Amino acid sequence: GGHELMSGMSTQVQFVVAQAHNALLLPVAALGVADADGVCSVSVLDAQRRPSARKLKIGLRNGREVQVLSGLAEGEQVLVGPLPVVIAPVAAPGPGRAVKPARPAPAR
Repeated sequence: GGHELMSGMSTQVQFVVAQAHNALLLPVAALGVADADGVCSVSVLDAQRRPSARKLKIGLRNGREVQVLSGLAEGEQVLVGPLPVVIAPVAAPGPGRAVKPARPAPAR
């Protein structure tokens, strides 16, 4: 049997315009807006799991992922989406420290 395209059949064709091997990839959703030099800002978690801004040089991209040329190492964690809002850290009372509950304000 031949592999001819007959009337009423359809096909899909993909063209490889560019490709990179052993590339570090990041979801497009993790990127901020790129500047004219192709540099994007992302939020990377440090060792204490605190976000810090980082500039990345971006290479090839498709609809889902981008190639990271510099600014990020394999295994680092990048926040995707808006930064979480941090109200204030709450310290646990140490041993021997009394905790006084706050009195609610009187109703008016």
